Amino acid sequence: MIYRYTERFARVYSWAVIASYFATKTLVSQQIDSFNEFVNSTMQELVDEGGALILDQNMQHTGKAGDVTKRYELNFGQIYLSKPTMTEADGTVAPMFPNEARLRNLTWVPSLRSYSLESYCY
Repeated sequence: MIYRYTERFARVYSWAVIASYFATKTLVSQQIDSFNEFVNSTMQELVDEGGALILDQNMQHTGKAGDVTKRYELNFGQIYLSKPTMTEADGTVAPMFPNEARLRNLTWVPSLRSYSLESYCY
């Protein structure tokens, strides 16, 4: 008897819960909220967790004493995304919006910037 009560309860009230959720939110708002959360906090957390970016540049072997491998170490500080822009044929730079990028078959990509970048070469 209890099983039927909970099954009926779930059947009746689950649609009420779904309807009340979509009364305040749209289908797209979940994706927008997820993107905003990623941009506002998760990207910085990933940079903070990742530590330094180390690049090794192997010199071409010439047999001379100066043939060494250079190592570059980059440490990123606070990062941010700039607003997407486009450069027109006449050289003017204008802001780009997603709809315009779609109509002109362009990629809508913001630039990733860092407030403090420390670099070392050894």
